[in-house]
Amino acid sequence: MFSLFLLLSSAAYSQGFEFGISAYPAGVVTAHVGVPLFEARDVQHQARASVAYGFEGLPALGATYVMRDAGRTFLGTYLGAGLGVSFPGEPLSGAMLSMHVLAGMSTDIVGGLRAFTEVVVAGNGLGSDLSLGAGLTYTLGGFR
Repeated sequence: MFSLFLLLSSAAYSQGFEFGISAYPAGVVTAHVGVPLFEARDVQHQARASVAYGFEGLPALGATYVMRDAGRTFLGTYLGAGLGVSFPGEPLSGAMLSMHVLAGMSTDIVGGLRAFTEVVVAGNGLGSDLSLGAGLTYTLGGFR
């Protein structure tokens, strides 16, 4: 069991798994885990899973495909799109699907720590929303 843990930790460290947390002025806090998939023509492709908590209802879950500038200097840019599911309170019942797109910028701080800001446009059957958020990420193994 311990050797499996070491193997998975080593794989995560070498592949640059990313962990992040962000906040949005509308009262939403989000945590995400990003897994790098591949890099092509100075573009890193990443799959991101997230959990958001809006303080006005139950949490929401999301999956996003992100393309980030791998050849950046000081500021890195990225674009993404994905799907989410939220669990609204009464009078609605059941899960509600949504789609979102995002664009952001990030800058390296130290080690694997990075600060970022992003704009997210999300929509579902009830309406759409535009929000600006800021946060921190930590990349295992340093910057990629």
